[in-house]
Amino acid sequence: MRFLYLLLLSLIFINGCKQIQTLDMSLDNLNGDLQNQPCVLDNVTIQDGEQREFFQNSTVACGQTCLKSMRICHNGVLSGDTNFNKKSCAVSPCSGASCSLPWGGTIVDGDSVISYQTSNVPYGQVCQSELRVCHNGILSGSFTNAACAVQSPPGNPNACPSTIMAPDTEIGSSARYRKVTADVQYGVVPDGTVRNFNITEFIHLWGYNSAQPSKRQNPVPWPGLMGSFPGFMMQRNQYVALHFKTPPASQPPRTTSGYFSTSTYASSDPITVSIRKGCGDFSGVPRFVGGSENRLGDPCFVSYQLADDSGNLNWIFNSSAPPQFCNLEPETDYYINIMFATTKNTNMKCTTADETGLCRMSYVRR
Repeated sequence: MRFLYLLLLSLIFINGCKQIQTLDMSLDNLNGDLQNQPCVLDNVTIQDGEQREFFQNSTVACGQTCLKSMRICHNGVLSGDTNFNKKSCAVSPCSGASCSLPWGGTIVDGDSVISYQTSNVPYGQVCQSELRVCHNGILSGSFTNAACAVQSPPGNPNACPSTIMAPDTEIGSSARYRKVTADVQYGVVPDGTVRNFNITEFIHLWGYNSAQPSKRQNPVPWPGLMGSFPGFMMQRNQYVALHFKTPPASQPPRTTSGYFSTSTYASSDPITVSIRKGCGDFSGVPRFVGGSENRLGDPCFVSYQLADDSGNLNWIFNSSAPPQFCNLEPETDYYINIMFATTKNTNMKCTTADETGLCRMSYVRR
């Protein structure tokens, strides 16, 4: 009996020791789980002992700097200033103030516009222009006019008639109305559009070769820029007349001869063109009709000029040779007069079939 009692006590003691050992192991595991804890902030996990930059704000205004601080994870707790709690920061884009234009309206920061010194200049002079750029509400330059026109010759205010009766290759003659402004583009693939531009002076079209404001500050007077390729929409019953004045014989232009042509890439209906001392003057016998030459005709007058890059309105400065060239005298006022050969529909590139249908007019300075 005594033996059984001692055996029972031994078993109870052994079992108790095992339970105590199990409890000690559980406490050790719990203590381990509470160590090496990571840190989580703004959906970013930082392992214990590692460090990371955090920002005070997620965005700051244009011109400001993102403030940041290095924070270290210590067993689940981040060191440092708790105000730095954003994982990233971005500087807002700068958007400068718009500029008011002297003639009304505004342009946005970074944009530019051509302005003119005066709204008009005396006959024979050239409008002075400059490029004005908007810099955060401040407009560079000083010119204050949106457009500029050249005045009519002294004593002849009606030098260019608003309406003329002109030759028409289909019906004999037809009324034409002068066009003085247009939305002008340049090239086969235009680089922009000059809106409502004055097209009464030669320099206004062929003095440029681009619609970009940065390339239109210094127009080239007659004979203009080689390769200049202006184009605009015009009604069949309209005409344009662009004035120019030749220089003195002692100061000849750099180019003393050349020609004009309609481009095979951008033209529509055949055109009739003259270079005359009279505005809107299409009288006389043309030298070329549809490409066929009449040797007795006026070399300053071509009719029904087709889309042909070789062209047949040839000009030369202060010379009578060769005979098929239009001789332009020194110090003389001229007009280059242009219209469609007929008011009747001949090409479906125009907007409508009637005489008011808009067709593309393009004439290249070669």
